[in-house]
Amino acid sequence: MKPKAKREPSEISKERDSVTFLLKIPKDLWHRFIRTVPISRTRHNFILDLIERRVWEYEKASARV
Repeated sequence: MKPKAKREPSEISKERDSVTFLLKIPKDLWHRFIRTVPISRTRHNFILDLIERRVWEYEKASARV
């Protein structure tokens, strides 16, 4: 992946489209998907917390722009 400053506008647009798509996936679907990964329950919870925190940060940053 190129640094953000050197990426083409089309690449940035594609990235935003991907993020928007991922944000529209219902949480319960994320939960079911992550639970299929063969790792410990503690790691499942960590991943779910991480996703929720990143979504919150993204939404907060998007509101400022």
